Amino acid sequence: MNRRDLVAASLASLATVAGCAGRTDDGATTEQTTATPTATEPEPATPAAVSGPVETVAGVDLPVPEGLLGRGAPEDAIPAITQPAFGNDWSGVEIEAREGVGNELVTKDPRLRADDRVIGVERDGEARAYPLRVLNWHEVVNDEFGGPLLVTFCPLCDSGVTAVRTVAGEPTRFGVSGLLWNSDLVMYDAATDSLWSQIAGTAIRGRRTGHRLALVPSEITTLGDWRTAHPDTQVLLPPPASETVGDRDGVRDYTQNPYASYDSVGRIGIGQNSLDD
Repeated sequence: MNRRDLVAASLASLATVAGCAGRTDDGATTEQTTATPTATEPEPATPAAVSGPVETVAGVDLPVPEGLLGRGAPEDAIPAITQPAFGNDWSGVEIEAREGVGNELVTKDPRLRADDRVIGVERDGEARAYPLRVLNWHEVVNDEFGGPLLVTFCPLCDSGVTAVRTVAGEPTRFGVSGLLWNSDLVMYDAATDSLWSQIAGTAIRGRRTGHRLALVPSEITTLGDWRTAHPDTQVLLPPPASETVGDRDGVRDYTQNPYASYDSVGRIGIGQNSLDD
């Protein structure tokens, strides 16, 4: 099974989560709608309805056994963005990166290209683009855009999911737990420290186990295509313009993809698993 088959299987299970009318995680009741986290065509900017807490995700009983979670990195070692900043593009943006045998600090111009991939979100007639060149390094963006918004990307699964950023009805910060489930990003929420499956938008361990986030339509596309459809789009700026949680180093090369060689390897994820690419 390759990683896109894995994503397709996960999204198939996600459809059962997102397709029914009922209560969202914040207690609201919504009409039936649908959301596709990585849609190829724009969708109405309406959060997807979800029903009450679920007992299984992808055929696994909740809570997910701790032994099924793999540790890919320490908590917050991949620092979520907590105060995102936006601009028309990256013109004039400079970043610091380390290069060479001596790991020397250099200044770079990380200009965006039309073929750079982004997660595009439209809400209340406004548009924002979240470049994967940033999300590859940070995976989670805590935004305020048409209300509390969570934008996530798992480089290992190539999955982008956006949702309403609330837990028990309150806006909540999400972070990267450093754990993986089926090679997918596992997030935590700062309110209850519950663990959430990114691709399912569902809490899989902790106090909120079984509760789901209300999905928000988004699409993964190129910046050029997104800008053609949304000429006035704002674009997420890389740190330090955007602030992150507990970033001890703060030096990342946004001109490089840390997962560039991932498509050429014969397995999925980090560490041992039984899935072939």
